[in-house]
Amino acid sequence: KKKAKAKTITILDSRRAANVSIMLKQFQSLLKGGYDDIVPAVLRLDPKLTADRLQVILEICPVVAEEKRLLGFRGKDGELIEGERWMLSIARLQSSKALPRFRLKVDAAYVMASFSNKAAAIVRDIKRISTMAASVVESQRLARTLEYLLALGNLMNHGEAPQPGDALDDGKDGSGQGEGEADGDGGGRVSDPVHAHGFTIDSLLKLASARSTNGKKVTVLDFYVQMVVGRGEGDLLLLDDDLEGLEAVARLSNSPIVANDLSNLQKEVGRVEKEYGLLQADILEARKAKDTTKLAALRIKADGASEKAASAPSKR
Repeated sequence: KKKAKAKTITILDSRRAANVSIMLKQFQSLLKGGYDDIVPAVLRLDPKLTADRLQVILEICPVVAEEKRLLGFRGKDGELIEGERWMLSIARLQSSKALPRFRLKVDAAYVMASFSNKAAAIVRDIKRISTMAASVVESQRLARTLEYLLALGNLMNHGEAPQPGDALDDGKDGSGQGEGEADGDGGGRVSDPVHAHGFTIDSLLKLASARSTNGKKVTVLDFYVQMVVGRGEGDLLLLDDDLEGLEAVARLSNSPIVANDLSNLQKEVGRVEKEYGLLQADILEARKAKDTTKLAALRIKADGASEKAASAPSKR
């Protein structure tokens, strides 16, 4: 006669419970005690628990709403599906004074394990932006190109343009006098009221759309190319060589990605510091209560966190 299959029940969403059971299996061969060793492994900051694995533990830890439902269970633990049995054990730990804030401890361990890679990625992005900014500033081709475009703009607007390379008057002479100011002997200079001394970057987009009215439909960009080639300065058309990779870096610098990554990393470090402070308070409380067993366990956790933090790159 076949033995009746043990009946299992679920407290939470059946899909959630099944997913937790599946994710727990990766720890069976990883840790000596299987997934029952997850808690001690987290507390001793076991190097086997990489950032990715700690992320998995965070995902399978019960949230507050799940804890309440799990702690309300009055049946036998053996009736629960494997994933829920583990979640119930964590809920009980977190609700007791034996191991408060386990989820926060996992989060702190995750931050410490992932800090180096995240910080390195942020530094790499900042260096890319800084290097490209230097290339833009130092490009002689770009400077010469912008001079020509300013001259072309003045030509289109006023029919007369200063030659590229001519000094543009900023309205101040050597004595620091500004527009309309002159010293007693007439030595002061007045800025040119007609010609523009600069233009917005947005106006460059019109180079390929503004066309001549003589029926040839030549764009300003076409005219510029013909002009610099005719003047023997075709080398200016190799501007891309000076600014290789500009488009990718521009997308990076124009988005909040780097700033958000840095802000998130600072918040994560703040959570670690908060948990470390709470852990120190737990140690003090245990010392006052003369709970030597708990005190020894807490010291191990604190020492492990200190050693791990000391090996991580410092914040800048």
